[in-house]
Amino acid sequence: MIDKAPTKKRIIVLVIVLVSVICSWVCFYYFTSFGKAEKARRLMDDGKYLQAKEIFETVDSNRYYLEIEKCENLHYEKLVNQKKYEDARAFLTTVIGASTTCDRCRECDYQIAEKKFNEGKYAEVIDTYKSLGKYKESKNRYRECRYQLALVKFENGELEEAQREFTDLINYKDTDALAREAKSLIIYNKAVKCIEDKDYVTAVEKFEEIKGFKDSKKYLKKYKKKAVKQLYKKEKYSACADFGKKYFIYTKYYYESCYEYGMHLYRQGSGKKALSYLKDAEKTHPEVSGIVAEIELDQKYKAGVEAAQSGNLEKAIQIFSETSGYKDSASWKSRCNTALRYVGVFECYSYKIYQENGTVSDLPTEGGYGNPSYLRVSASIDKNMNITYYGNGVRIEQGSTVGYYHKYGEGTDNSTVDIANKKMTTQFLHSNGTNDALYVYLFR
Repeated sequence: MIDKAPTKKRIIVLVIVLVSVICSWVCFYYFTSFGKAEKARRLMDDGKYLQAKEIFETVDSNRYYLEIEKCENLHYEKLVNQKKYEDARAFLTTVIGASTTCDRCRECDYQIAEKKFNEGKYAEVIDTYKSLGKYKESKNRYRECRYQLALVKFENGELEEAQREFTDLINYKDTDALAREAKSLIIYNKAVKCIEDKDYVTAVEKFEEIKGFKDSKKYLKKYKKKAVKQLYKKEKYSACADFGKKYFIYTKYYYESCYEYGMHLYRQGSGKKALSYLKDAEKTHPEVSGIVAEIELDQKYKAGVEAAQSGNLEKAIQIFSETSGYKDSASWKSRCNTALRYVGVFECYSYKIYQENGTVSDLPTEGGYGNPSYLRVSASIDKNMNITYYGNGVRIEQGSTVGYYHKYGEGTDNSTVDIANKKMTTQFLHSNGTNDALYVYLFR
């Protein structure tokens, strides 16, 4: 009979050994690098990328760098697909140390900003769009943020800042019109404040800038005359007269100011400046008519002197004819008539040559030997009515003999110019200083 006890024992031992082997394998699987790597891969399959990444880094980051990079990319894509852009942005910079200017960071920033932009949180995203520059629609979004924030300032009464923003955003939507409206409101509010402070002059000046805005015309109609009166009462006659003329406020205070200031200028010797004020003052002060006529005559006389001194002799003669009898108008007219005979350019049209042997040649300027057609005498007048003469560019003192180099001569020739008779004579000299031929030129 066979003993079965040992066989049973062997089976038990075998089971124990088998269990030990399995346990050892399990321990090896889970507690060795191979096992850990396998566990990380299973976590990746389950979408737990950060846990898998941590295991790969613990086991051997150099050996599993590709797996680590894949975990990072998959985790980023997972967050983006879930539209968790803020988490994705934080993951990129704080976990994997990506540059803030990398494409994925810019995309996250853009998407975060887009969400807030659509919620109307313009102040929170304006700087983000500005930093993103030309990325996607960032430039247009940035301008829209500025526009929306400027509208808020406009509605809140922060007009100066709103105007600056609208002005900077020129040609964007209706910013041009809004900038003008903001500016007009600023001026309008200041003008109303001036009315409250009883500064009617400044108020009118400001309402004049925007007289088509709101009820500015109503204020102008009410306070224009008060502004002129205010200046007159303060004895600011110059300001009152200028203010009234500028804004067409012709009240009795305007005319009185014109009289006071005009007479002040006249007494100071400023007749030209006083004239316009006194002419207006004639409406209420007819006694100044004589002064006005005197100033006008004097101004006309001075215009004649100025015309004469600038060489406009014909105009000067006409003016001095009109001011005949006033000061030295007759003397000026005579001098101008005299100067008119001489001032200008005279061309040589004929000349005679007196040779040493007594031969006389009478020649026109056209053609032939010794053609002197190049000769020209000119005369001009200065502001002191002094006439200056030039012969071919050389200054000539009338009635005197001057050195004059003739292009056909070999040395210095003596020339005498008689402007009144439009004649010039040139005595050519031999090298030894004795006289050679004598030329006589006629001009017209």
